[in-house]
Amino acid sequence: DYDPRTSQNTGFEPPWRGDINSITRVVIEEGCESIGTNAFNKFATITEVTFPEVSLKTIKESAFQSTGLKKVCLPDCDEKLEKNAFSKCEGLKEISFGNGIKTIPMYLCSGDASLERVSFSPSCKTIEIAAFQNCASLSEANFENLERIESTAFMSCDFTEVRFGKDLKYMQTNVFSGCRDLSTVVFEDGTDPVEVSNLFLNGTPYYDALPSGLYTMFDGKVQMCKGTYTKSSLTIPEGVEVISDVCFDNAKYLTSLSLPSTLKTICSYAFRDCVELKSIDLPDNIESLCTNCIGIYTNLYSFYTELEDFSISGIGCGAAFEYAVLHNFPLNCRHKCSVLYDVDDCGKGGIAYTLCDYCGACLETDLVEPATSHSFEVTTVDPVCGKDGYILETCSVCGYEQKTVIPATPHTPAGSWTVVSLPDCSRAGSVVRYCTTCGEIAETIVLDKEKHTPAAEYTEISAPTCTEPGIEALLCVNCGETVSERETPPRGHVPEDERVEITLPAEDGTLYGCSVLKCRYCSVILDIIWLDAKGETIERTDAAAFNVRAMTEFLCSRPTPTNVGNIDYTSDGIFNVRDILALKKLAVIGDRK
Repeated sequence: DYDPRTSQNTGFEPPWRGDINSITRVVIEEGCESIGTNAFNKFATITEVTFPEVSLKTIKESAFQSTGLKKVCLPDCDEKLEKNAFSKCEGLKEISFGNGIKTIPMYLCSGDASLERVSFSPSCKTIEIAAFQNCASLSEANFENLERIESTAFMSCDFTEVRFGKDLKYMQTNVFSGCRDLSTVVFEDGTDPVEVSNLFLNGTPYYDALPSGLYTMFDGKVQMCKGTYTKSSLTIPEGVEVISDVCFDNAKYLTSLSLPSTLKTICSYAFRDCVELKSIDLPDNIESLCTNCIGIYTNLYSFYTELEDFSISGIGCGAAFEYAVLHNFPLNCRHKCSVLYDVDDCGKGGIAYTLCDYCGACLETDLVEPATSHSFEVTTVDPVCGKDGYILETCSVCGYEQKTVIPATPHTPAGSWTVVSLPDCSRAGSVVRYCTTCGEIAETIVLDKEKHTPAAEYTEISAPTCTEPGIEALLCVNCGETVSERETPPRGHVPEDERVEITLPAEDGTLYGCSVLKCRYCSVILDIIWLDAKGETIERTDAAAFNVRAMTEFLCSRPTPTNVGNIDYTSDGIFNVRDILALKKLAVIGDRK
């Protein structure tokens, strides 16, 4: 997006601003999705532009404003246009909108004095404010598919005739104001408008030719009024569905108003400044009450203020209710009532409430005399095989119910037995017979499980260890389940063939060596012999504990005392990992002995 200023380098000018007086043709290549704000604003020498057929999504504000374009053909893609994109292009004669464009934004081609033809695609539904205002040469456009045309959209154009399709729903004020030659306006049969301005054709020969006073348009569906209504009473005829905006604006003498049952919409300011109108009775079918359509007052100093003592009559929900709440007006609900019974059990009586279906107000209550007896309505459901029936008696007065059960009829089994499943040693089996009446199972016989067949030999489940027994199981040859279990005795320790020598002795006798004999299966130490520095056997039962104390004293005598439990005993090369593990085991054995 670029800055429209050109008197100085703002840092936001298009990179091609330097060629503003020499570019004559612009090609937007496929792949480009957006044309930025003011991209070619005031490039007066550009007379032709080509757009990509697929990728384009947005043409932003004032992108081609004040250019020399002669013709614009927008492709068939779902693109969005922004205001002033092609405004003030004085040489532009024709513009067509591709299928996919739904809305023509405000001021899009405003001031294009040479524009003669506009072609809207079937997808185009809305023309926003002043989109083609002051296009003095515009005389040809297709309106058949439009749904909404906003204020001054075609003001001061050169139309002589316009034709609308039946899709037209919304028509705002002064749409064709200043079209000095517009004398023919045609609406297709079946048009069903929603909101229409009383002045959408104001300022045209067509409007000037209309008689003063009341008239209707769109096959009698829209009430219009030319000039100010001056009578004290007003009756809108049946068949009218919309009262156009500002239709009865400033009707200062109006005191009574009768609206038709067919009325759906009262447009904005339809009864503005009707200062003598103190109430309005809205029909049940009313769907929309537009901005400040009733009950307001305008003066020179405070603009709009609510009329005093103004009230609305209508159903207590929907548009009438919402408008009354929004403007703080009293609502006189046109009640539609239903009677609800609180209690009446045909013995105690009760209360009947008369409630409004619209606003919920309770209008009256009456005591209900108790009925002399219940008035039953009977419903009977016959029993079938295996399912109970019943007789249900419901009192139509109080709703009391009593139910009598009719027992189910028995099944009628017949024919041969059908095998569902055969038994084996892991599960039971079953056979059934079916009912000849309903076809469901009538009888079932369960067949007991068969006995296990044990194998000839036991299977080892877990092997014995040196100290723990093993387990053997006798398994079933058919299903593999355990029939019985027994233990096998521990096998006991088996010494290794050779002893393990651990070299630790010191010449000064502070440390001893040892020779251990371990179990070959679990590595438990079975025997230990202590050796001095000469390799001779010594008899000391505290040798292991002595070695641990000697190591501890040595390590703690270092310059930095350290917690013995956290010392790395192998860091200085005196002991290896095997030595430390052996000492730990020997310490345990020594203390135990």
